[in-house]
Amino acid sequence: MEEAEEVPEGDFVADDRADLYFVSVDVDGEIGWESGIFCNKGRAPAHVIEVLTASTPTAYKACLRKTGVSYIIAGEKELDCEAAMKKLYQFFHIKKLLICGGRYRKLEFPTGRHGG
Repeated sequence: MEEAEEVPEGDFVADDRADLYFVSVDVDGEIGWESGIFCNKGRAPAHVIEVLTASTPTAYKACLRKTGVSYIIAGEKELDCEAAMKKLYQFFHIKKLLICGGRYRKLEFPTGRHGG
């Protein structure tokens, strides 16, 4: 990754009106998205949302902005699942997630309502 650019603090919403979302937890900033749209054969295109922490590298956040990938900050150094769910609802109206694979095998997402 190149040198870090100036990136505003906080969350970045590139598209909050998509029909479908693909949410990725990537606190280390390792996934190299080429686009803000995830396409899988036989499925409708989905807008990509990355769940990061405040310690995710600034250069990675700049890259996400350039490629049109939304991101939310959930936690300082460790993932805060409750904050993630609240922001996914607040910004994208996401109420439920399907969690598949990956490094975070023991996530504890809160149950209950996160909306207003």
